[in-house]
Amino acid sequence: MNPPSLWTWLVGNAVSFIAVCMGFLFVGYLFLTTGQYGFQLLVLSGISWHSYRANDRVRAFQAWQREWKAMNGETPTRLTLPRLGPLRILGGIAVWLLGAWFALEEANTPGLQIPLGMFWLGSILMVGYGLYRLVVRLRGARSRSDGAARVALSRPFQSPALQDAYSALPEYCWPLFQRSA
Repeated sequence: MNPPSLWTWLVGNAVSFIAVCMGFLFVGYLFLTTGQYGFQLLVLSGISWHSYRANDRVRAFQAWQREWKAMNGETPTRLTLPRLGPLRILGGIAVWLLGAWFALEEANTPGLQIPLGMFWLGSILMVGYGLYRLVVRLRGARSRSDGAARVALSRPFQSPALQDAYSALPEYCWPLFQRSA
């Protein structure tokens, strides 16, 4: 399989794909509420479709490359992002505060009651989920002796080498693989 072109990598990566889709949804919202931006919606729908197809090609190539490397015995490597625990939390709080400030400033604007209600509903759900995770973490993990499985293993990330697979076969299978003279 040939690798995708540079343009496909740029348009089809996850960040640009999400950005294009968000732009399409925003212009679609503007078109539905104001009746304008029809041409922009058509252009963005074409760009979104192209980005979607490019994203499919990039993901298919990455899956093929991962399987190809696994057949050779290499362990697949993933892109590791730096751990930004406290910085990520501070960034999320800053973005939420900006949204809350906008929601409080525009609370009486006609036509914004539904988006503002969705913002506050999402905020309540986020806080509820955080409290749920805190309670689960504080309670600790209980032992589960009622189930049949005690240890669950994830699927292997690499396949065994061909010689390892052949050597693991039972003895009665060996004559099948011997060459007849």
